[in-house]
Amino acid sequence: MDESTIRRLLAVAGVLAAIAHAVAPRALLSAARWGYATVLRVEFEPTAASIRRVRLLAVPNLLAAVYLWLSADDST
Repeated sequence: MDESTIRRLLAVAGVLAAIAHAVAPRALLSAARWGYATVLRVEFEPTAASIRRVRLLAVPNLLAAVYLWLSADDST
């Protein structure tokens, strides 16, 4: 697989991650809560602020995806 294809695949993954962060922050926080409890053995209780922060993470994910998509043209 060439570098351009890899960048485009990563861009698509970034868009999907951005959508997940924007649409399903509670599901992501639930997964994080499970991971913290299982792996780290610590208690994590998400708050309304946590939900807002997870949603905000959609922005850098989307920006990174756009950058990767546009830079794929440069790598050919």
